[in-house]
Amino acid sequence: MNMLLILLAALFAWIAWRDLRIGLFLILAFLPSYLLRFSFLGIPGTFLEALILISFLIWILKRGYQAHPLRQEHAWIVFLLLTVLTASIAVLASHGILTALGVWKAYFIEPIMFFILVTSVLKKPCDAWPFLTALASGSWLIILPGIVQYAFDFGIPAPWDVERRITSIFSYPNAVGLSLGPVAIISFFALMQKDAWKNRRMRTFWILTGIASLLVIMLAQSEAALVAATATIFLSALFFPRLRAATIACAILATIGLGLFPDLRTFAVEKLTLQDFSGRVRLTQWKETAAFLSDHPIFGAGLSGYPDAIEPYHKERAYEIFQYPHNILLNTWVELGLLGLAVLTYAGALMTKTFWQTWKKEPMILLASGVVLEMTIHGLVDAPYFKNDLSVLTWFFLALIFVTHVAYARHSH
Repeated sequence: MNMLLILLAALFAWIAWRDLRIGLFLILAFLPSYLLRFSFLGIPGTFLEALILISFLIWILKRGYQAHPLRQEHAWIVFLLLTVLTASIAVLASHGILTALGVWKAYFIEPIMFFILVTSVLKKPCDAWPFLTALASGSWLIILPGIVQYAFDFGIPAPWDVERRITSIFSYPNAVGLSLGPVAIISFFALMQKDAWKNRRMRTFWILTGIASLLVIMLAQSEAALVAATATIFLSALFFPRLRAATIACAILATIGLGLFPDLRTFAVEKLTLQDFSGRVRLTQWKETAAFLSDHPIFGAGLSGYPDAIEPYHKERAYEIFQYPHNILLNTWVELGLLGLAVLTYAGALMTKTFWQTWKKEPMILLASGVVLEMTIHGLVDAPYFKNDLSVLTWFFLALIFVTHVAYARHSH
């Protein structure tokens, strides 16, 4: 296996050396390649990490930092430095330093490298569509195995096989929703572009990708992903005048439907107020996590330290201990401490400022902000960042927001 990965890495290096953009396309298309793991000189890694490191080395050798647009963007430089500093402190706060270092490099350092690469190569927001197409193309690596799993009721791991909740190439169903939710949002915005309806092939691609993504999310029974995608599409549609009236009409009809059908209303209230089994598990997690944080508010548990740190506070033995508390704020606080919450707030301020400055002029900011919104809504009950592919995905959309900001600043001057 290692020899095959070396050969594939060498092929990738040759491609990226000839055209770094294509290399970045391949990274986005093969985000699930983090599932391919190896060890180099005793250091564990993934194939996705190798692709990013190879690309970053090529960029240094061929371009370097001299011409990077970050040089003029001090607020974003502060954000990057604070992120690295916060993650580094979280390593020291963890009781498992080696494991924490692995998370540090895979979830922070390498995704930031990818951010730097994308923002170096991508000059205009409108040029992002090939990147997005590559990402959506790669989603079929998740979609097709998921459909096959469900169609033949084959290969679904326990205990998910009892409910026939597909996991596709992953080991648990929610990973499907976390990966495909953003793709559904990208597909929606792609179909909102006028050019999509001029090109029959691309229109067909985006329709199929969007529908298939939502279908596979449903087959995985990832309710949080469905709610997040639906809510994001609804809110995003309000920004398009031709959809606004129909969107409001749908909202009114949905409200009437909830009023007319008590069973449906009861079901919706149960889900939204977390009164079903999954919701009760989350509420229990959050209660135990709050108790832990009341005793360790400054540094939390450190990177990858939550499962061990929460053990003394885990009273509901009927529920397992998860890797994260499954809430975006609690995840951040537990892993990165109070400084992590401050950095998250800072990032939110940067994104919000860019959005309000540019949304009427740069359509790409609607797409990038829409994906971030979907991940945030999903993150109310899950962990939308702390995973190899999701951390890279997050920094990719931060890169799109940064590129939009730079383009706006350039035009303003």
